[in-house]
Amino acid sequence: MTAIIRTIKLALIRKGQLISKEKKNFTRKNGYSLVEILIAIAIFVSIATAITYLLLDASVSFRQGKERVFATSLAEEGLEAARNIRDSGWDNLASGNHGIIVSSNSWNFAEESDLDPSGRFSRQIKVENAGDDRKLVTSTVSWDFTPTRQGNVTLTTYLNNWAKIIEPPELPTWNKPITIGTVSTNNIAGNKNPNDIFVLGNYVYLVTDEANAVDPEFFIFDVSDVTKPTLVSTCKIGSKVSAVYVVGNYAYLATNINDAELTIIKVSDPKNPTVVARLNTPENQDGEDVFILDNYAYLVTQNNPSNSEFYIFDVLDPENPVTTPVGKFELNAQGRAIYVAGNYAYVGTNSDAREVVVINVTNKSGPQNVRYAYNNPDAADVNDIYVNGSTVYLATEQNGASGPNFVIVYANTSSYPGSVVWNLIGQFHNAADVNGLWPDMATNQVFLATETTNKEFVILDITNPSQPLEKAAIDLPDKAVAIAYNGAYVFVASIANNQELIIIGPS
Repeated sequence: MTAIIRTIKLALIRKGQLISKEKKNFTRKNGYSLVEILIAIAIFVSIATAITYLLLDASVSFRQGKERVFATSLAEEGLEAARNIRDSGWDNLASGNHGIIVSSNSWNFAEESDLDPSGRFSRQIKVENAGDDRKLVTSTVSWDFTPTRQGNVTLTTYLNNWAKIIEPPELPTWNKPITIGTVSTNNIAGNKNPNDIFVLGNYVYLVTDEANAVDPEFFIFDVSDVTKPTLVSTCKIGSKVSAVYVVGNYAYLATNINDAELTIIKVSDPKNPTVVARLNTPENQDGEDVFILDNYAYLVTQNNPSNSEFYIFDVLDPENPVTTPVGKFELNAQGRAIYVAGNYAYVGTNSDAREVVVINVTNKSGPQNVRYAYNNPDAADVNDIYVNGSTVYLATEQNGASGPNFVIVYANTSSYPGSVVWNLIGQFHNAADVNGLWPDMATNQVFLATETTNKEFVILDITNPSQPLEKAAIDLPDKAVAIAYNGAYVFVASIANNQELIIIGPS
């Protein structure tokens, strides 16, 4: 009996120990499950945070694009309103800053700006005199994208007094051009040479080589009185500026700054130009020339043996542009000059066999080479290029003892995506480099900026484009490096230390 009782006690003790052990094991297993749950929660939170950030970023991009489209439509509406106001009477298109309203079923100017119905988008129509019976109209829409970031869209157009009935005036013959006015950059310490010039409205914009630590490389001149042009303001860029192109309230510069080959300056207040954006090309090659069309900037650079020299930037919002190029292309040469017409970019290069390359830019993210570049006779590098329809005008470096350095050529792109068919129309030999050109189709002549001693400014008669003839010339103080024309006067950039800007007109 005693043995049986002892056996039962041992069994109970062992059962108790087993239960205790199972409890311990159960407790241990519960502890491991809690850690795993915490880790899972942490992973979930990380993934959720990343997804939330991506969704927010996509939402911001979508809203930015949507607001840009809306702002562009408001700016276009502003230009259309200005046209309607012009059509109602030329005197109604008053110079100054305006908003617009609709009254009596027609557009009218009111106040200095107007707001859209939401009150977020502010629109201003700026009207400036641009010559007799011609005005420059700039429609600017701005809004606060965020409390610290402002959006801005600017569109421009020229309006003429088409309804004015006048006797057709005799066009200037330019048989004896004369110097009307000159002005200096006053850049005494730096004394650097200009590289390019641009005229818009009553202002001329001139850019130069890199000065010193304090002197500027960007200059704005008031030429409302062409006999007394005045220096209005300057801006320190800090590097060589090779080219300038101005649209609306912004000047676009091609520079040799490694992280700002395309620099944008706000010039809405000509007395206070301000750098608002710096755009970098991935390969850091020096910018050579720039052209602006339909809210895109086209930039060409020095040769990069293994990468691109042609870039397209989105500058719909010049103060907050897309920082990386939307498209690029390998030229296999230095891009020296560019002109964009329609869906094609015409690039002048330093290639001995491909002086002009044509690029189809219909797809901005994937520009395509149009087969068969133009090979200039005797392989002179292109200094300047101008396109009118399918006619291409080229200014080149000195081309031997008798080779042409002014060329007129026809580029037939109608067979794209096939190839360009080039037909040489006419050519002219100048005794030295031709640095700049500007055709005047109304008078069948071309203005040239040259380095020819005693003939730095030359006018060619292209009435017969197959045989361009020298019509007139002026001896300037020094080499002419760039040229611009506003329909009435020619503006020449010269390396003369005290006459960097020279204005020439018909006698």
